[in-house]
Amino acid sequence: MSESSAHIYLVDVMSKYIANKYFESDMGRLLIDSPQNSKNAKPFKVNGYKPDIYAKKEDTMVILGEAKTDYDLDRKHSIEQFNAFLKYCSGFDDSIFVLAVPWYLSIHGKKILQNIQEDREFTSVRIEVIDKIVV
Repeated sequence: MSESSAHIYLVDVMSKYIANKYFESDMGRLLIDSPQNSKNAKPFKVNGYKPDIYAKKEDTMVILGEAKTDYDLDRKHSIEQFNAFLKYCSGFDDSIFVLAVPWYLSIHGKKILQNIQEDREFTSVRIEVIDKIVV
């Protein structure tokens, strides 16, 4: 499935955010599902779903990132992805799940993730929602 320009933009903003915050701006530490990346530079499937970004720091920290537009944030498929990604992250000592959405969806996106965390007991996973993105 080809991605919308809005989704591609969200992934780009999120990849720079993660690289700057956790990897001293080293984009080479991230596997990014973007059209210009080769297969070897893209994330692998995690619990049956491929995240937009996968990064690992040492052996104990993992960061997964997922971008959602207003057309797909509430879809059943997206909720299933969030469940799968949070479950995967919960298996690490230090894990972060980053969600990139347009600014007007940031509160709603965070609430969806918090509800999954509470329902499935994935509370050890840190959630970050990038909330200042204008698409």
